[in-house]
This record gives sequence, C-alpha cells and structure tokens, in this order.
Amino acid sequence: MPRKTTGINIASMTISAALAYIEMLAERQRMKYLTAGQGKTMMYLRKETRAKECLADPAPTSENYPMLAATIGVDGSNVTEVATIILARSNAWEAIGASIEAELTRLKIAINSGADIPALFLTIDWS
Repeated sequence: MPRKTTGINIASMTISAALAYIEMLAERQRMKYLTAGQGKTMMYLRKETRAKECLADPAPTSENYPMLAATIGVDGSNVTEVATIILARSNAWEAIGASIEAELTRLKIAINSGADIPALFLTIDWS
C-alpha cells in the first residue's frame, strides 16, 4: 500500500529536492534491515568476503577466520556455520536491496521525466 507523504510541501518541490527526498526515503527503508554506519558497512562486506573464502576452504579454522569466529555462539557453533548464516543473510539482503533500488530508480526516472511530483509520491511502494 502506498504511503501518503505529509509534513513537507511536496507541491512546490524542485526536481533536485524531490530526488534528494526519495534518496532519503530509500535510505530509511534500507535502515529497516541494516545497521547504520560506515564501519558497520565495511564489517558486513568483509564478513561476506571471508564467509565465501571459509566455505571454499577444505579445512577452515577459527584462527584463519577471526572475523567469523567472533560470532561463534551467536551465529553458529563453528566458522563454517557462521559463514553459512552470513551468506544467507547477504542473499536475503540482496533481494530486499534490489527491490528498494528498483523503486528508487523508477521514481528517479519519473521525476527526471517531468512527472507530477505530488501524484508520483502517492505511488511510492517500497514493498
């Protein structure tokens, strides 16, 4: 169901303001699934890389994968289980992120093509 946008003057919004606003809305959607912070983003990326390496390793050890070993007991009982969980989360995020990106792209194209911004904003659907 599309959300109604309130609290801002959408009717007088410029193209650049509308583009900035939808970027902010998209980021708000992303943050429903991710932890904010550049350091945390780097951690996610590094864990994903190391998880792939771990699963390709015929004899992975905690010593070789300290980033994965750090969450043993929470995300799994060994580095292989942790790596499996991390990649499952990454794959789930890819589907969610793609959906958000597709809606953001649709909105950008419409705004840059001269769409009626207030009417367009009523069609936003992040699902």
